[in-house]
Amino acid sequence: MMPRRAFLLFLTVGFGAGPAWAQEDGPDEPVVPPVVEQADVASGQSVDLAALVHDLVAGLGSSDFDEREKASEQLLALGPKAYGALAGAYRRATDYEVRLRIQAVVTRCFFRENLFGRNGFLGVGLSVLARADDDRIPDGHCGVEVARVVDDSAADRAGLMDRDLIVAIDGQPLPADLVPDDFSRMIREAGPRATMRLTVMRGRKPRFIDVTLGARPLEYYSDPRHLRMFEQTTLDFERWWKEEFAPGSGPPTDHPSTAPFPQPTASEPGSGMNPERD
Repeated sequence: MMPRRAFLLFLTVGFGAGPAWAQEDGPDEPVVPPVVEQADVASGQSVDLAALVHDLVAGLGSSDFDEREKASEQLLALGPKAYGALAGAYRRATDYEVRLRIQAVVTRCFFRENLFGRNGFLGVGLSVLARADDDRIPDGHCGVEVARVVDDSAADRAGLMDRDLIVAIDGQPLPADLVPDDFSRMIREAGPRATMRLTVMRGRKPRFIDVTLGARPLEYYSDPRHLRMFEQTTLDFERWWKEEFAPGSGPPTDHPSTAPFPQPTASEPGSGMNPERD
């Protein structure tokens, strides 16, 4: 069986995350499973999926790097419906790079469908304040103060700024007993592409900001709760891969990397805030 740390390194390389894992304030785009170009199929044309996958797998073995990359992205675009054909192609392949690229495509797709595609991400560091902390907060409620905005996150694209005070979501004031983990769960469970209207106090003036959530990036699965989610998905993938793609072999590759595995960064010491939970 492949060592867990080596497998997770393979996973970060497959997602293109690399050193970004250790960047607490890094952008989310490099590590979110990418939006990829759909396979070149004319509108309304009937396609034999097995034949299409066969042609794209052949492209994985091309002598041209750009062709190999394009074939990988087109296979990823096909999603889970290509798993059956890819499993057969993986078992038949004798070219190691073709097998490795199939692994990378399937890994990215599995995690996109089962983890990244389910967890929303706003992209702020935050502190929860009570009415006693800030008189702009309505009586009997609390507010979420933005302490940091992650570059190119959903919050950044929507125009949220440091020191903004969120007092309501979709017209509902935040309850007085809200804690940072509650806010994190609301964002996470809403999911990527969910839209929210935030009521924000900027200075003494309220304003409404519409935001479309992104997907939680790989480097933000660093606190214990999110690490458990990530590790559980990893275990699920290992079992599934061994059953469906490589029966009788150790998951998911026979040639683990010996490169050092980058560790998630810990919360900022002494910050006194909930650092980028959402």
